[in-house]
Amino acid sequence: MSENTASKPSFASKVKDFFKSIKGEFKKIVWPSKGSVIKNTSVVLIYCILIGVIVYALDMLFSWLFNLVVGLL
Repeated sequence: MSENTASKPSFASKVKDFFKSIKGEFKKIVWPSKGSVIKNTSVVLIYCILIGVIVYALDMLFSWLFNLVVGLL
């Protein structure tokens, strides 16, 4: 007889093993503290505002330069 006579795991046992491994992976997660989340979020918001102001200023500058060049022509 061949060595492949062992039965294959059923679909239900595969799903059960999958969710067991997910549970094990979730136990390995290190969640940040509330203070760390607040600090990092504030840094991201400040940088977004800063970049927005820089883009706005450059847009106004290039718009003014374009109008200046078009006015000369």
